[in-house]
Amino acid sequence: MQVVSDLLQDAKAAIGSRDWDLAEQLFRRALDSDALNAAACSGLAELLAMRGRFKEVVATYSQLVEILVKIQDYAGALGTVDRILGLQPQSTAARQSKIEIYAKLNDRGAWLQHTRELARILIELGHGDQSIELLKAAEVADCENLEIGLELAEVYVSYGLIADG
Repeated sequence: MQVVSDLLQDAKAAIGSRDWDLAEQLFRRALDSDALNAAACSGLAELLAMRGRFKEVVATYSQLVEILVKIQDYAGALGTVDRILGLQPQSTAARQSKIEIYAKLNDRGAWLQHTRELARILIELGHGDQSIELLKAAEVADCENLEIGLELAEVYVSYGLIADG
């Protein structure tokens, strides 16, 4: 779309002249015109970061992850999730996105690794029920892996769902 391309070019020019408000408006208009435009979303996120609006940066990066997954740019989506985790290391939503991306890539090893990591974080946050669901899915995916079964048993014991011993 030529309109979106022009908006992005104008937004970059506005950044060059330090007209941050105009640049933000232009990036937002580009996204309104093309909701799946990764360049517009990425540009907006970078602009918000330059302006120190980190809460909005994370939300915009999350939007970018959704766009990249929809257009099947999984490598870009994973890189964006890593940026989110750089800003918010305990973000369970970002970690869940990473798990979903690895599932789409059919990367079972990475899916299992990140599923188990998120399950551990959820336990620390007191969300044992969500942790159990993740570990059950991991156990189904890799029923030969005794470590997953042991982790699941530990969660059951720690939440009083089965007796210790």
